[in-house]
Amino acid sequence: MAAAYGEQERSFEILLEALLVAIAGLVGGFVSTLASDGSSVTLPALELFGLPEHVANGTNRLSVLSLGFVGTFSFARRGLVDWRKGARIAAFIALGTIVGSSAAVELSDAVLDATVISGLLLVLAMILARPGRWLRGREGTLKSFACRAS
Repeated sequence: MAAAYGEQERSFEILLEALLVAIAGLVGGFVSTLASDGSSVTLPALELFGLPEHVANGTNRLSVLSLGFVGTFSFARRGLVDWRKGARIAAFIALGTIVGSSAAVELSDAVLDATVISGLLLVLAMILARPGRWLRGREGTLKSFACRAS
């Protein structure tokens, strides 16, 4: 009888964890598409479920990858992707990612944790400092580098 109760309790824990992961994934994907910081939801969720910092960070890249593919496809279907400019910035992002991921795997858990927390706090501070900008949309338009040089 006690063994059956233990199995039932473990099944409930697995179901609850799966539900919480699904919720974190949905919220993270939604936040990433709107505000580009869904990792502020998914990365802590992965750590909450017991993954070590480095494993959580690496595992979170899967969600970032799927977000990139699905988001790009969805925006492209509506004609909202500038492929030329996107390809240019993607090349630099790829280079930065190579350097960043190489550095991240060498950091101690404590330093990685501090770095992630600092980044999340910085984004939170930016949102709280000017919440209207994020709720209403852009304030003005960005100028291209060509216009700034003149």
